[in-house]
Amino acid sequence: MMTAPMIFYILSNIPLHIPDKYFKDLDFLIRQFLWGSSPHRLSIKKLQASAKQGGFSLPNFQWYYWVMNVKQLRAWLPTAPVKPTWSHIETEVNGGISPWRELFDTSHKTTHPIIANAKTLWCKLHRAGRWDFIKSPSATLWGNKRILIGGTSVDWLQWRKAGILNVSDLFDCGTKCFLSFDKIVELYKLKRNQFWRYVQIHSSLSKWLGTPLSCPVGSPVEVLLSRSPLGKGITSKIYHLLQERSADPLLKVKGYWAQDMALDISSVEWDSCFLNVNTMYKETGSRFIQLKIIHRWHRTPQQLYKWNLAPTDECWRCDGQNASILHILWSCSALRDWWENKMEVIFSVLKRRFGISPKLSILGITTELSDGDFSSYTKRWIILALTTSNNITLKNAVKYTPKP
Repeated sequence: MMTAPMIFYILSNIPLHIPDKYFKDLDFLIRQFLWGSSPHRLSIKKLQASAKQGGFSLPNFQWYYWVMNVKQLRAWLPTAPVKPTWSHIETEVNGGISPWRELFDTSHKTTHPIIANAKTLWCKLHRAGRWDFIKSPSATLWGNKRILIGGTSVDWLQWRKAGILNVSDLFDCGTKCFLSFDKIVELYKLKRNQFWRYVQIHSSLSKWLGTPLSCPVGSPVEVLLSRSPLGKGITSKIYHLLQERSADPLLKVKGYWAQDMALDISSVEWDSCFLNVNTMYKETGSRFIQLKIIHRWHRTPQQLYKWNLAPTDECWRCDGQNASILHILWSCSALRDWWENKMEVIFSVLKRRFGISPKLSILGITTELSDGDFSSYTKRWIILALTTSNNITLKNAVKYTPKP
């Protein structure tokens, strides 16, 4: 994290396009730093996942590059309280039209390098978040490929000269309802012979936006930019939105745990698991031990056999078949006395008994412990005791020596 702020500073001050290859090379250097010549134990997506998702919160520099540059676009907003000098220059080179409109205009390509780069990053950011930025109140009405009349986009000069430019211009600001023809004539001084075009644009917008017709809501990025004109906290908020919208990097890992336990582990239980990892351990060592267990970091007979590094998948202790991480920590018959003894110690300290399961004992899911019966301090003590015992179990396992 000492180098990250320096990289962020450079990225936030470069208004031109940085190729994707640069960020791939940067990720490669990070992996080389973390793993050296050893095999990569975790993918870059798992490392970059948030702590809430069970990841390690490694910065995704490409996402930060997108977000920090898109954050600056709030100066293009018509309602921006402060407009830097560069925003006026970009408006002038864009023919006196605010570049903000260019972000939603798909009818042509922008030639100015800075505006074109902003438009590219805007599209990439929304594509990564799976947001539809075209269906926006700021979307242009003219030349819009989504607003078709007779199968083609239109550009009505009389309406454009009257000041009707964006989708939001046809809706009431308060009720978000489509304006009546009389109201449009009153606001924009249109001639009454434009009624047929009014019917056409209403029909086209209804097909695009759905019925009942109402003003569309912008993407979360657009909403954040418009509601935070001073830019405070925008970078972290948009970055967290991207993390929440990204595919679950631990989906396979969760499936393996559910398969081993022959149980359904709900999303609420996984949220409890990751929350406990990040809140119940005061020191990094215990937290890292638990994360390694969750990520199935340890090499087990099952994995070694699968990789053709062992002649069999039998357990090192009991010679049981298919010795997975769950078997090594929980279901091995040689551990039966060990588990009974350590749980008796825990019960004697707490002066009460409670049911145990692999969800609680291995993954640290505390949803089985009632809040009314166990305080947060007691839960933390139980989780720390179980994690410590699991670490001892792993350290004392008789490891198989792979064949040369």
